[in-house]
Amino acid sequence: MATSKLMKLMAVAAAATWWCRGVSFVAPPTSGRSALSQTRLGHGYQDRMSPRAHDPGYAEKDTKGAKPFSHTEATGETTEVTFKKRPFGILRYAPGADGKDAMVMEIIPKSRYPGDPQGQAFAAGVQSGWIV
Repeated sequence: MATSKLMKLMAVAAAATWWCRGVSFVAPPTSGRSALSQTRLGHGYQDRMSPRAHDPGYAEKDTKGAKPFSHTEATGETTEVTFKKRPFGILRYAPGADGKDAMVMEIIPKSRYPGDPQGQAFAAGVQSGWIV
């Protein structure tokens, strides 16, 4: 008699386990990622994160002819800017000829609220074309 109660309990536990695995909230993936997996990129990601043909130092065959630059070629007054935390609001930059300089190509054009870390460059007056 004791074994039949134990067998019934084991059968109920097995059925409950099978049912719970089939009704899970998050289903297991049917297959893993492959080389052909698609990735969705956000709007404008490629435009922001890749070099453009008119950028200084762009050395591909479709270049528009902008030559690499160095900080020695910079003219104008010097401005010191200190950023307190990251991200500081520079969306895109072009690297210099020796890899030690960078030219600001694009910044976030507004500060959303006081103390906005992504608006630090805008608030400090950083402009496109500045060499850092």
